[in-house]
Amino acid sequence: MEFERMSMARLEDIQRLLNQGRSILEISKVLRCRKQTVIDIKKNLLTPELLQTAKQTNQVRLPPSWAIELDWQAIEKEIHKGFELNRIWEEYAANVTSNSNFFKYVRKRYNNVINVAGATSGSAKVKSCGSQC
Repeated sequence: MEFERMSMARLEDIQRLLNQGRSILEISKVLRCRKQTVIDIKKNLLTPELLQTAKQTNQVRLPPSWAIELDWQAIEKEIHKGFELNRIWEEYAANVTSNSNFFKYVRKRYNNVINVAGATSGSAKVKSCGSQC
Protein backbone atom coordinates (compact mmCIF):
# COMPACT_ATOMS: atom_id res chain seq x y z
CA MET A 1 0.00 0.00 0.00
CA GLU A 2 1.34 3.43 -0.98
CA PHE A 3 1.99 6.17 1.52
CA GLU A 4 -1.00 8.48 1.71
CA ARG A 5 -0.16 12.04 2.72
CA MET A 6 -3.70 13.11 3.49
CA SER A 7 -6.65 10.88 4.11
CA MET A 8 -10.29 11.86 4.10
CA ALA A 9 -10.44 10.98 7.82
CA ARG A 10 -7.50 13.28 8.60
CA LEU A 11 -9.13 16.10 6.62
CA GLU A 12 -12.38 15.61 8.54
CA ASP A 13 -10.50 15.57 11.87
CA ILE A 14 -8.84 18.89 11.06
CA GLN A 15 -12.14 20.43 9.96
CA ARG A 16 -13.85 19.17 13.12
CA LEU A 17 -11.15 20.67 15.36
CA LEU A 18 -11.28 23.95 13.45
CA ASN A 19 -15.04 24.07 13.94
CA GLN A 20 -14.49 23.54 17.68
CA GLY A 21 -12.39 26.70 17.70
CA ARG A 22 -9.02 25.03 18.27
CA SER A 23 -5.91 26.95 17.20
CA ILE A 24 -3.86 26.03 14.15
CA LEU A 25 -0.82 25.28 16.28
CA GLU A 26 -2.81 23.09 18.66
CA ILE A 27 -4.35 21.08 15.79
CA SER A 28 -1.00 20.56 14.10
CA LYS A 29 0.55 19.31 17.36
CA VAL A 30 -2.34 17.00 18.25
CA LEU A 31 -2.62 15.45 14.78
CA ARG A 32 1.11 15.65 14.03
CA CYS A 33 0.68 17.45 10.74
CA ARG A 34 2.11 20.62 9.23
CA LYS A 35 0.64 23.96 10.27
CA GLN A 36 0.42 24.87 6.57
CA THR A 37 -1.89 21.90 5.99
CA VAL A 38 -4.25 23.14 8.70
CA ILE A 39 -4.10 26.67 7.25
CA ASP A 40 -4.88 25.34 3.76
CA ILE A 41 -7.92 23.49 5.06
CA LYS A 42 -9.06 26.55 7.02
CA LYS A 43 -8.78 28.70 3.85
CA ASN A 44 -10.62 25.99 1.83
CA LEU A 45 -7.58 25.47 -0.42
CA LEU A 46 -7.56 21.79 0.48
CA THR A 47 -11.05 20.36 0.17
CA PRO A 48 -12.52 16.85 0.13
CA GLU A 49 -13.23 17.31 -3.60
CA LEU A 50 -9.56 18.08 -4.33
CA LEU A 51 -8.46 15.12 -2.25
CA GLN A 52 -10.89 12.84 -4.10
CA THR A 53 -9.67 14.13 -7.49
CA ALA A 54 -6.06 13.48 -6.51
CA LYS A 55 -6.92 9.91 -5.52
CA GLN A 56 -8.84 9.27 -8.76
CA THR A 57 -5.89 10.45 -10.88
CA ASN A 58 -3.51 8.28 -8.80
CA GLN A 59 -1.42 11.21 -7.59
CA VAL A 60 0.81 10.06 -4.75
CA ARG A 61 1.20 13.59 -3.41
CA LEU A 62 -1.12 16.56 -3.44
CA PRO A 63 0.22 19.71 -5.07
CA PRO A 64 1.42 22.53 -2.81
CA SER A 65 -1.27 25.01 -1.81
CA TRP A 66 0.17 27.80 -3.98
CA ALA A 67 0.06 25.53 -7.05
CA ILE A 68 -3.67 24.96 -6.66
CA GLU A 69 -4.31 28.66 -7.20
CA LEU A 70 -2.49 28.93 -10.55
CA ASP A 71 -3.87 28.65 -14.09
CA TRP A 72 -1.82 25.66 -15.27
CA GLN A 73 -3.41 25.49 -18.72
CA ALA A 74 -2.17 29.01 -19.48
CA ILE A 75 1.25 28.24 -18.00
CA GLU A 76 1.56 25.11 -20.14
CA LYS A 77 0.70 27.12 -23.27
CA GLU A 78 3.43 29.63 -22.38
CA ILE A 79 5.93 26.80 -21.90
CA HIS A 80 4.98 25.31 -25.28
CA LYS A 81 5.55 28.71 -26.89
CA GLY A 82 9.09 28.63 -25.49
CA PHE A 83 8.86 31.54 -23.06
CA GLU A 84 11.41 31.69 -20.27
CA LEU A 85 10.29 30.19 -16.97
CA ASN A 86 11.43 33.32 -15.16
CA ARG A 87 9.01 35.45 -17.22
CA ILE A 88 6.20 32.92 -16.73
CA TRP A 89 6.83 32.96 -12.98
CA GLU A 90 6.76 36.78 -12.92
CA GLU A 91 3.44 36.86 -14.75
CA TYR A 92 1.59 33.97 -13.08
CA ALA A 93 3.16 33.00 -9.77
CA ALA A 94 5.36 35.77 -8.33
CA ASN A 95 2.68 36.80 -5.86
CA VAL A 96 2.11 33.28 -4.47
CA THR A 97 5.53 31.56 -4.34
CA SER A 98 9.26 32.03 -4.81
CA ASN A 99 10.82 31.47 -8.20
CA SER A 100 12.83 28.49 -6.95
CA ASN A 101 9.68 26.71 -5.73
CA PHE A 102 7.95 27.48 -9.02
CA PHE A 103 10.90 26.22 -11.11
CA LYS A 104 11.16 22.97 -9.12
CA TYR A 105 7.44 22.27 -9.40
CA VAL A 106 7.30 23.12 -13.12
CA ARG A 107 10.29 20.89 -13.86
CA LYS A 108 8.64 17.96 -12.05
CA ARG A 109 5.25 18.54 -13.66
CA TYR A 110 6.34 19.42 -17.19
CA ASN A 111 9.77 17.86 -17.59
CA ASN A 112 9.08 16.43 -21.05
CA VAL A 113 7.39 19.66 -22.23
CA ILE A 114 10.30 21.82 -21.08
CA ASN A 115 12.84 19.64 -22.83
CA VAL A 116 10.88 19.77 -26.09
CA ALA A 117 9.92 23.46 -25.94
CA GLY A 118 13.33 24.61 -24.78
CA ALA A 119 12.08 26.92 -22.03
CA THR A 120 14.79 27.97 -19.61
CA SER A 121 14.76 28.93 -15.98
CA GLY A 122 17.11 31.90 -16.19
CA SER A 123 16.36 35.48 -17.06
CA ALA A 124 17.88 34.96 -20.51
CA LYS A 125 17.81 31.96 -22.76
CA VAL A 126 20.95 29.87 -22.61
CA LYS A 127 22.59 29.50 -26.00
CA SER A 128 25.42 27.22 -26.86
CA CYS A 129 28.28 29.38 -28.14
CA GLY A 130 30.82 26.58 -28.59
CA SER A 131 34.40 27.80 -28.55
CA GLN A 132 33.43 31.46 -29.12
CA CYS A 133 32.77 32.09 -25.41
